Amino acid sequence: MKRIYTLLVLAISIAVLGACSGDNYIESFAVMDNFPQGDTLRADMQLDNSVFEGIVLPSKDEFFTFSAKVKQKEGRQLFYKIYYQNESYKFDNQRTEANENFYGSWQETQIGFKPLQGSCVRDSFQIVGNPRNERLYFGSEKPSRITEEEIAKSKEIIRRDKNWLKSIEEKALTNKISVEEQLTLDILWLKGFNAEQEGEINRRERRNPRTGAYKFMLVVADAEALAALPEYIKDISKTNDKGEFVNPFAYFEDCEIEGIDVKISKRVLVARAVLDGRNGVYIDRLHYPFSHFDLQTSDTLVGVSSYLYDNALFEQYFHDINRTRTIEQIPLIADVEGGDYTLSDYNKNKSLYTVEKRMPIHPSNASLPARGIKIAKDRSYIGISNPACKDLASAKKENVGIRARIGFSYGKYRAKIKFPQLVNASGVWCGLTNAFWLAYQSDAKWNARRPCATKGYVKQSKNDNETERQTTTNYSEIDIEMIKTSKLWEKDTLGQYNPFGNQEFVLACTNWDLACPVPQDFNTGGIRQVSYKGQQFSLHRWTDTYRALTSRIALSPKVFEQDYYYYEIEWKPTEIIWRVGPSPDKMQIVGYMSEKETSIPNNQMNVIVTQEFHYSSWWLPEVFEQGLIPFPKKDLVGKIYEITIE
Repeated sequence: MKRIYTLLVLAISIAVLGACSGDNYIESFAVMDNFPQGDTLRADMQLDNSVFEGIVLPSKDEFFTFSAKVKQKEGRQLFYKIYYQNESYKFDNQRTEANENFYGSWQETQIGFKPLQGSCVRDSFQIVGNPRNERLYFGSEKPSRITEEEIAKSKEIIRRDKNWLKSIEEKALTNKISVEEQLTLDILWLKGFNAEQEGEINRRERRNPRTGAYKFMLVVADAEALAALPEYIKDISKTNDKGEFVNPFAYFEDCEIEGIDVKISKRVLVARAVLDGRNGVYIDRLHYPFSHFDLQTSDTLVGVSSYLYDNALFEQYFHDINRTRTIEQIPLIADVEGGDYTLSDYNKNKSLYTVEKRMPIHPSNASLPARGIKIAKDRSYIGISNPACKDLASAKKENVGIRARIGFSYGKYRAKIKFPQLVNASGVWCGLTNAFWLAYQSDAKWNARRPCATKGYVKQSKNDNETERQTTTNYSEIDIEMIKTSKLWEKDTLGQYNPFGNQEFVLACTNWDLACPVPQDFNTGGIRQVSYKGQQFSLHRWTDTYRALTSRIALSPKVFEQDYYYYEIEWKPTEIIWRVGPSPDKMQIVGYMSEKETSIPNNQMNVIVTQEFHYSSWWLPEVFEQGLIPFPKKDLVGKIYEITIE
């Protein structure tokens, strides 16, 4: 393992689930005894080659060993099996969702229970992704890098098919892009779709081990008891008569079979993942949305090399640009962040530049791959920047961001970031939304959310008034977004609280539950109060079909004046907690939701950091109009030092 350190936890002691018959076979049970430090073993996940191979604990080349002393009884053949379960991010064992918990045993699930020779057990195991070896997560072999040559060949094939080409032309017209760009997008989509389909290879990275605490359970059974155990407990890859997996930790809590002894070790493992830029940033052609791929960087740690493809923990993030509306942009370039654009300038230009004098634009992605991304010389951070505009002819409001290439389900995601200042000394918004967020990893079947049994999820689309529902979806998203708007939702509150002209900004906490109305306190529209640890949070949904639930809190711009600040999303199976602070031990709770108010996602997601030019009408009541904020004269620079998931 990369880093292992220990902490003595006095409250944890050996637990006995009970010998179902009263037989006490297990005299002692020690786990991870090849790492002999303390009651709690803390370890950083080994992330090398994990993008396509998945995460293994303690590492791909190491095993955890365990030992036990077992009391033999004359005439009885005994058998043993070890199980592990993530305790930090699980449903209570008595809930039906307990079968979603992350638990496992030996990688070869068909081994089942092993016969015990003598009175001593000495064995080993690893914690791996997809520990139940579910076919759902199987796929084809590791996908190869997409090359420009492959794309060119695919375009020629499409052009020779008149019907296919006609459909591409119609789609390009609808999407308001060139045929060449639509050809590229369709080819990339098809290649990405094919790479995500089912196959015969166990793609363990599609259900990675969770971070947090693990406990370990040893079960010893005699031959008669073993024969009475269900096959789905002996082999966790199998299901019961209803086609459901059964959690062995839940099963042995209520075990009624004689001849079984169950013990849980007093030792626990606490795992975390540390994502940083030391291995660079990969530029994935699969996700670059333009027809011409002209890589512009001299940084060997940013690009398309085989090394980066295999090892980079981040890739450049390219936004899905919503072209259903435009920004009516004034034709000016200014250093707004630096203070060269005042409130009087803003108000003057509001009157001076009528619609006829403005430029209709959309926010844009990087015009060249790798643009706006760099690795610090000492590899201490990843730099991201919205580039400066040299002249109006080429001026753009260009989004920038990075996305992790490794996905997790649940976790405490804490990012150490230096974001650009949102509001200048004159109280004018620079136009950016700084964001730290999680988004679903794949559209493929393996990454679907739990079905919404009541009515279904509202379909995710670019239509803000979408009402069509579906039982299942892959879309999930949890956000921290920082914007200049009102901390209050209603339009008529601007009279009693007007944020215009002060430096205060809003931090918004959002869960995209797609309006699944399962929660008992589902918000059908308007504001609902929720209390957590003595704090009140106002949860808002515009209508009963609005796909997101959001709370807002006003913060001081001093957040951006520090060398860095910490932003945290703690995503649990039954609740989400948002925090910010100057250090990990000084975090302020800024948002809270539970399963009582919102449908919490259970699929695998990637962490993302972005600096983007939002349409200001997304953040009502509108305080500053995006179109009245000039194009940036200087780069708007952010620094991502590391993201810890624990």
